[in-house]
Amino acid sequence: AVPAFRIDAFKVLDPFRVLVRVGADRLVVVGLRSDCANLGSAERLGYTTTGGALTPTDKLIMIAPPNQNVCAIDWLRTTKRLPAHY
Repeated sequence: AVPAFRIDAFKVLDPFRVLVRVGADRLVVVGLRSDCANLGSAERLGYTTTGGALTPTDKLIMIAPPNQNVCAIDWLRTTKRLPAHY
């Protein structure tokens, strides 16, 4: 789980992974359960959560006006390095 989750910035890595920056120096790779439509054109990123932390049971919301897609999260990995394809 990612406690007190807030998205400061994000970068789409591929149709199944998004890199988000949480705070000044924390990076989290979010893996999605399936290909998320319009992920590459998302202007904003939101999320749903049933608790105070983002977990693999939650969803990302990709906002690419006028569209909005909800994508199920499969896994989360905190990293200190940028992935090779960043």
